[in-house]
Amino acid sequence: MIPAAGGGYVRACQEGPVMDAKAVDWTRL
Repeated sequence: MIPAAGGGYVRACQEGPVMDAKAVDWTRL
């Protein structure tokens, strides 16, 4: 999946790491 240039790209970069962190936290729980 390639995000659109502009706000969509920035949003993906900001939300991506957050979702990954939550996934790791759930795995550890």
